[in-house]
Amino acid sequence: LLKANQKVLFIGLPCQVAAVNQFIKDKTNLVTADLICHGTPSPYLLKKCLQEYGHDINTFTDINFRIKSLYELNRDGKPIAAFHTMDNYLIAFLHSYDYTENCYSCKFATLDRVSDITLGDSWGTELSGEVKNGVSLILCQSEKGKELIESAGLNLLDVDINNAISHNEQLNKPSKCSKSRDQFFENYNRYNNFGKALVKTAPGIVAKEKVKSIVKYIVRGVGEHRPS
Repeated sequence: LLKANQKVLFIGLPCQVAAVNQFIKDKTNLVTADLICHGTPSPYLLKKCLQEYGHDINTFTDINFRIKSLYELNRDGKPIAAFHTMDNYLIAFLHSYDYTENCYSCKFATLDRVSDITLGDSWGTELSGEVKNGVSLILCQSEKGKELIESAGLNLLDVDINNAISHNEQLNKPSKCSKSRDQFFENYNRYNNFGKALVKTAPGIVAKEKVKSIVKYIVRGVGEHRPS
């Protein structure tokens, strides 16, 4: 597309944007956007976890890891695990058990971004009245990025950059490696099973999610049979 003189917006993790910047020499028509990233597991682990839930990733046309405040694997609008409880993949991800090793020393986890635009959640936002609508944090590192954002028809409000940084740690430093990461992978290599490795590593956390699943099942059942 760039060779054909078309404009391109590339969105990816900071390391992916850095790779694109290394590869593309003429960036006249290229705009890059990176995501504030906690770290990323191997794609193989996602494939393996989905298999254990009875899904083949090669048949997917769409996948989400989060919908608003729900942290869950979601396929074509439907949750992988039952009743909107946190699935094994998201439990491992949110507890930093399974990122690739280099994520814990990521040189891109800094305010000095590699892209034209940085996108993330506006954690700790002072715009409390906007939270119900969803608030994203946008940082612009170049005039090219600023022009694109200003032309996008978004509701743009200035925020305190220091407050934004304090609530988005990966603008300051990489994610901290969990003390249980080595144990998780030892269990995974032993059992060749994502779910079993997680149960052996964090039985209390997994049990809590199962209890939540049962409670939601009961509440949903009562609601479905409640007289009108």
